[in-house]
Amino acid sequence: MTIIGLTLIAVAWIIQLVSTTNENHKMHLLFAGLYTIGVLLLVIDGYLTGATTIASLNLISLVGSAFVFLKLKKIV
Repeated sequence: MTIIGLTLIAVAWIIQLVSTTNENHKMHLLFAGLYTIGVLLLVIDGYLTGATTIASLNLISLVGSAFVFLKLKKIV
């Protein structure tokens, strides 16, 4: 699960990089969504493997990225 989560985060960053090189300096919605899902997988994996400290820190990142995603979708 960790590899899938980190892969999604890496793909999200590539999407954001491509988006910003086109002179569009806004955060891409797909970036925020993939990043949030990737971090969610890291949180789940951390708790399942007993790495609660790492999982808890990733949970903080998950809350922040989910808020940004929802803000970009104009839900919040």
